[in-house]
Amino acid sequence: MAAYTDDVEELAIKVAMRFRPMNVRELNQNAENIVTFSDGKLDIQDPVDKKPKTFNFNHLYNPNSSQEKIFEDFGTDLVESFENGFNGAVIAYGQTGTGKSYTIFGQEETPGLCPRFIENLFSRVENSQSDDVSYQATISVYEIYNEAVNDLLVERKNAVQCHIRQSKNAGFYVTNLTFEVINSYKQASRILERALRNRTVAATMMNFNSSRGHLIVEFQMQKVRTEGTKKMQLFTTLKFVDLAGSERVSSTGATGDRLKEGANINRSLSSLGNVIYALYQRSQGNTKVIVPYRNSVLTKLLKNEIGGNCKTIIICTASPVDFSFDETLSTLRYASRLAFVKNQTKINMTKLDEAENEKLTKLLTDKETKKEDRDKKVEEQIKRQKSEIGSDQKPNIDLTIKEKKIPWKDEDKFLKMDDKTPHLLNLHEDSTISGKIFYPIERGSKITVGNPRDTSENPDIVLLGPSISIRHAVMQNEEGTVNVLPLEGDVYINGMKIRKTNTQLQHNDRVMFGGNNLGLYVFKDPLKEAELKKKNSFINNVNFEFAQREIARYADVEIYLSTEDIYLKEKIVRLEQNVKEANGMAKELNRPVKFDIVLISAISLGEVRDMCHIFIQGRYDNNGMQREFLWTEDDFYDRFAMMSTEYGKTPEQLKASKSEDENEKYVDPFVEPEESAALIGVVFIPLMGLSSMKRTEEMFSIESTRNNGYVNIGVCPCDSQGREIDDYRDPMDLLGHQLNFKIKINKAKDLPEKYLQKEKIKELRARKKAKHEKMEQKKAEVKELKEIVKNKDSVLEKIEAKAKASNDPLAKDILEILKGNT
Repeated sequence: MAAYTDDVEELAIKVAMRFRPMNVRELNQNAENIVTFSDGKLDIQDPVDKKPKTFNFNHLYNPNSSQEKIFEDFGTDLVESFENGFNGAVIAYGQTGTGKSYTIFGQEETPGLCPRFIENLFSRVENSQSDDVSYQATISVYEIYNEAVNDLLVERKNAVQCHIRQSKNAGFYVTNLTFEVINSYKQASRILERALRNRTVAATMMNFNSSRGHLIVEFQMQKVRTEGTKKMQLFTTLKFVDLAGSERVSSTGATGDRLKEGANINRSLSSLGNVIYALYQRSQGNTKVIVPYRNSVLTKLLKNEIGGNCKTIIICTASPVDFSFDETLSTLRYASRLAFVKNQTKINMTKLDEAENEKLTKLLTDKETKKEDRDKKVEEQIKRQKSEIGSDQKPNIDLTIKEKKIPWKDEDKFLKMDDKTPHLLNLHEDSTISGKIFYPIERGSKITVGNPRDTSENPDIVLLGPSISIRHAVMQNEEGTVNVLPLEGDVYINGMKIRKTNTQLQHNDRVMFGGNNLGLYVFKDPLKEAELKKKNSFINNVNFEFAQREIARYADVEIYLSTEDIYLKEKIVRLEQNVKEANGMAKELNRPVKFDIVLISAISLGEVRDMCHIFIQGRYDNNGMQREFLWTEDDFYDRFAMMSTEYGKTPEQLKASKSEDENEKYVDPFVEPEESAALIGVVFIPLMGLSSMKRTEEMFSIESTRNNGYVNIGVCPCDSQGREIDDYRDPMDLLGHQLNFKIKINKAKDLPEKYLQKEKIKELRARKKAKHEKMEQKKAEVKELKEIVKNKDSVLEKIEAKAKASNDPLAKDILEILKGNT
């Protein structure tokens, strides 16, 4: 029997680095493995200069490491500490697609740390229970999304708003969270599955990509132990935290900030980094540093886990390929700093007398009773409202599908299926979401797909997003054969757009509605699958990555790149879906703007590198004037978030937001303000004259994909105070000395109108008009002179004819004078 003490132990956070194996896509693209492992250290090679960088970790897992090995290193101690009264946490940090969710949750055949922890915990509890020891465990699952907490154990229609509060003893905590009592591994697994399903519904239907949030699974356990006449209570908490992908906030532009949530994820991960850096500084002796826990919801809720009373394990995941060098290096540096953070751990123990114990037991019982009473009251209210307004109408409390945007008419129908019904299964980049929603297509049924918007349409499958039409498509099961017919929207099967005709679906076909990855599904025919298995036929393992490669193969993007720029192509394929959605939103909101992906070489931007940069080019008509602007990836994703917010507003809300504050200028997310800086091109200025301190001035052409005009630029040597110098020097005399110079842009000409301000355009057009009028006037004068000359020739012909006819000497003399011969 363990002895419990009140001693506080300073314990460093355990940090592990885990690398995933190279995937099929990377192998097909001949990606290079730049990470090598040896004796607890790893070397990562810079793909540019080929120089290795070395990092040391106590726990290092190469791509071949198993889930069992990780649980063996951390799980057993985690379960024992939790049972003995220590708070615990497992936090997964890293790039998206490197195995964070896999490490925490795993898959059915290879469960992760969380399910293994639950199984081992209940195994220990069953063996430890006695008359002297009793246990009560609860589970809560929630998500931090857009700086708000969403309870995933309740359906969205019944959700109560959660708030962050702080108390002196408990620190930061979440109000209105659901904690469900768990008594077995199976029960806990079912609850966790339900939470992930609720998250899936939110991700697929309520937002474009709401899985871009931080997922937290929180276990609480109360253990009451009797020793003689005394009773002791241990109350412990353990959190499994799956953080959003870190490369989204990377300045390298791996994928940029996604939608509105991207900005909030960027803020929360940056805040977490600031907290860790502050704690790192404290560990180095700088005790005056203030740790900024209050800067985000994430850091508030992880205050106890990072720097507080908790045994914390942080597993950082990364990719070993050269394409991801910048993000992997950033993760390695992040993990190295984490190892210096120390927590103050102690056993969470309180002594209870009999009266206090009874009081706590009564509180727990009352809580369950109140929940049951509340459910009964809701049911009674629904029945009462039905009887009041008629059984054929829905009560006010039961909102319509359109108002709630539930992705199905009958939720139970779409969450239960037999082993013979053909169905669609969702595909998603997050493994905890992929395969959690399915739509059965029963024999003889007709399933409609669409986005009802503000109409009376009520499709069976509701998909949101600008690329989804009101009556998008219909699927029909005739005698076991399932066909899909596009109506008002685009449907892609196995990456290819199909025509507006009935197309038969085959087992494992990938179906995408619109240009949105959240309308991506795989068609499953259980009878056909069973038939193929009997014949031992090969069946493809269809997942999100497989479907993405297929979409990329048929994507309408022309890229002329070298093999070193394959990663650039990857980014373009991902970016193209968002550009399609942006164009769809602009079209629906009647914004005359069109977005395209453009590639600009680094040399054209004045960089000495043989590579390309991705930009989003926008073209729009501004009162008859064609305008253009360029956005970087990050700028586009920030604007895309604003577009998505505006797209979700009603016309009244849009009007109100524009007139909310007259002093604050409305920012249109679809276009760039005219006064914003724009990239016209690059000018290459020779600086040879500076070697002899000579002043130079010249007219240069503006280099771009096409001629963008000329600019007069002067280069003038000056001193450190900015005073100009015009004094010839021998270049040898300047060696080893600081050289200062000014660049003056004197004037520009022949710039395209799209880069000029309205006033300049009007002035330029007035000049052109005056010039045109002058030219027309000259043309008229020339025409008049031609007429005079023509008339003169006609008169001469008549006189000559008369002179010949009359043989008159006077007529002949006049003719000679007119001809100028006399």
